[in-house]
Parts: sequence; C-alpha cells; structure tokens
Amino acid sequence: MAAKPVAPEKKVFTKEDIRKEKQAEVQKWIKQSQDLIKQMPQLEKDMKKTMEEYNKIQADYKDPDSKMIEAYYQQKLRTEKEEQASYEERVKKWNENYPSDHKQRIKKYLQKYLEIATTVDFDAALTEKSGKKIFVKLEYERKHPDWKMVYRAGKEVYEVAKPFAEQWLMEL
Repeated sequence: MAAKPVAPEKKVFTKEDIRKEKQAEVQKWIKQSQDLIKQMPQLEKDMKKTMEEYNKIQADYKDPDSKMIEAYYQQKLRTEKEEQASYEERVKKWNENYPSDHKQRIKKYLQKYLEIATTVDFDAALTEKSGKKIFVKLEYERKHPDWKMVYRAGKEVYEVAKPFAEQWLMEL
C-alpha cells in the first residue's frame, strides 16, 4: 500500500479566484517596488516604467474579459487534467505490479523467470577485465541484470528451479 499512488488534490477554483490571486501578486510587486523606491530614492526615475507596467497589468486583471486571466484559467484546467491522467496511469501500473490477488503477482514473476532462464547460455565464456569478470560476447554483457543473475546461479540451479516453477505455474 505504501507504493500506491496518491490522488491529486482536487482544487476547486474559478476565474475570480485566479483574478484575486493575480491581483494580489501584482499588488505585492507594486508594494515591493514602492518600498525599494523609499529605500533608494535615486531609483524612482528608473522604476517609473516598471510601475506603469504593473499598473497596466493590474488594470488588465480587473477587466472581466481579461485574456490573461482566461489564459491562466485554461492553464490551470489543463494542469489539473494532466495531473488526473498521470494519476490514473500510475494507478493502472500499480494495479499491474501489485494485483489484489497475490497469486497473479507470483505467476507473473514465475513466467518472467522462465522466459529469461530459457535464453541463458550457461556455457558463455567469461574473461577478466580490471579485476572484474565480463562476458566475452558483448551481446551477453549487454543483457538485463536478471539474465546475468540466472547465469550466475548456474545451470544446476536452473535445472532444479525450472520444473519447480513450471509445476507452481500449473497450480496457480
């Protein structure tokens, strides 16, 4: 259950919520700029253009037909939709990896083991390189770690494990 994805928090919002949020944001910028001007009066001339821009943005946000507010609203809708789709995909994968019937999970692991083990060449040659044993055939060196684990376990283990795994699969 610890691996189960958590549903995204449902955020109920309206265009007016966004409008208030954005207006508060611009108001904060304006206040910060005014405070900066109070601390450094020599910047007042340079900050005049910035303050004009902030006031234009504030006026735009107050407009009931503001294209910027509409764009922010549509972006929030898209983001919420994407988060929901991502959550549903993670839940789907979680259900595949952790089925409610534990037998299905065991069956999946046994099938995977048998699929991999049948491809292992237990006679593959190894060589030593930098104090580490590697496969002579580059093809084998590029194999998945599970394939290499079956190889390291050896043919003797495979010959015992294979009939056991096949029998268990039939019982499942």
